[in-house]
Amino acid sequence: MLLRTFNMADRVYGLWPDSSRPCGYAYKIMKGELGSAAMRRVARNAEISVAGVFQESEDHADLTREIYVGLETSGEAYPETYAQAFNFWMDIVPAHFEDTKARIRVLLG
Repeated sequence: MLLRTFNMADRVYGLWPDSSRPCGYAYKIMKGELGSAAMRRVARNAEISVAGVFQESEDHADLTREIYVGLETSGEAYPETYAQAFNFWMDIVPAHFEDTKARIRVLLG
């Protein structure tokens, strides 16, 4: 469901609890960043789809964004890279967040 949300939306925001903010939440764009070529393209259209997903923290939002970029850029051209990114994607739900960060750190050396 999370992957479908990312794939279908032109822009995706990550929201996480932050008691220092007046509304109690902070946010970050995780897909369709401001000024990106994709957003300039859809800005010419009257309809832009926007979605929001809850994250544990800013780090979690960053990790989710990075893994999604890995999925988008590897695609059919690099099936092994796509499979690895997809496995990470399946683990980024909050219950597996710390384990996923640890796995990525080991792989990156």
